Amino acid sequence: MSDPAEAAAQMGWERAGATVERVAAEAAIPARTVAHARSLVAHATGRWPAPDAVQPGYWPTLCLTWPALEIEIHDDRFELYRFGPNATQIREWHCGPDAPAADTLDALLDAAFGETA
Repeated sequence: MSDPAEAAAQMGWERAGATVERVAAEAAIPARTVAHARSLVAHATGRWPAPDAVQPGYWPTLCLTWPALEIEIHDDRFELYRFGPNATQIREWHCGPDAPAADTLDALLDAAFGETA
């Protein structure tokens, strides 16, 4: 990786992946939810900016957060929250046992990060 921005983004996602593991262990997150989070981190690395935080959700879930965006990872679905000045947009999609439904994820995150770039 010769591009410093690309290297910094990679480090951010590596840190996010490590934080998923730590938070999941501390909060007793279900194994399938953790597997979905791992899959999402692997898929997103190098594609989009790394999250600012990884934290447990209200349910036994994991949340990846950015300033105007949050992805909550459940054992059977993903929920994406886009926080706007006048409204919050919520999108939910179900996933298979070990995949974040990449087509849906790609379209939603491309749109979200395209608008903030």
